[in-house]
Amino acid sequence: MRMTQADARIRHPDEGQWQAWLDGELPLPRRRELDRHWAECAACRTEVADLEAAWADLRQALTRVDLPAVARRRPRWARPRRAWWGVKVAAGLLVATTAVAAVLPGSPLRRWFDRAPMPVAHPAPVPSAPAPGRAAPARAVGVAVAPATGQVAVHLWPTEGSRLRVRVVFVDDGRVGVWARTLGVPSFATEAGRVDVRRLGSGTVTVEVPRRLHRFVLSVGERPYVIRDGNGLRIRPLLDTAAVSLELADSTVF
Repeated sequence: MRMTQADARIRHPDEGQWQAWLDGELPLPRRRELDRHWAECAACRTEVADLEAAWADLRQALTRVDLPAVARRRPRWARPRRAWWGVKVAAGLLVATTAVAAVLPGSPLRRWFDRAPMPVAHPAPVPSAPAPGRAAPARAVGVAVAPATGQVAVHLWPTEGSRLRVRVVFVDDGRVGVWARTLGVPSFATEAGRVDVRRLGSGTVTVEVPRRLHRFVLSVGERPYVIRDGNGLRIRPLLDTAAVSLELADSTVF
């Protein structure tokens, strides 16, 4: 949210409170306070509009994936405690966009990387190492599913306070693989066209995406970050780069 000097003297509700306001989860007195603030604050109205647009993008993406109705609704068991994340524009969006273009088949950047004498690295923020005595497991656990309908949505649900590194790798294999090397014991649930991984502690999650897969959505929490539809690929800016880092790679390029 961009604020003027006058705005800086006002205590604005954070994104988590606005999301709870949109979901109707606030107590009546607090909801009335936010009603008044929304009516009086143009900056917050803009932020609320951005939140609604993000939800619209998610619904549209899941519609493109054409998941069954049971998969499109928000499962109560899979919904984590809300993380009060503030909006932060990812400074490396341009670098991430370049990396996306590099992994698409037929992309000029992809051909440039193939001919380059040395590999080009795109560093991404790496979460801090876990505290001593709480090392992540040495072996990854996960699942691999065959996208029978040519479309898959992967939803990652980190625990509150965790620091998650997410690697999306485009591979020749025909299956979508989700592999977690994180603290705690993650829980995997699969159904037609969908993989949910919850109770993810700090660590690394690798998502393997077949190059031939036409429709794919990767979400962290309730926000979609990577959306592939046909030959198009979109990556959205991270809300909290301290809690989540995102890397994209191609197994034949990087």
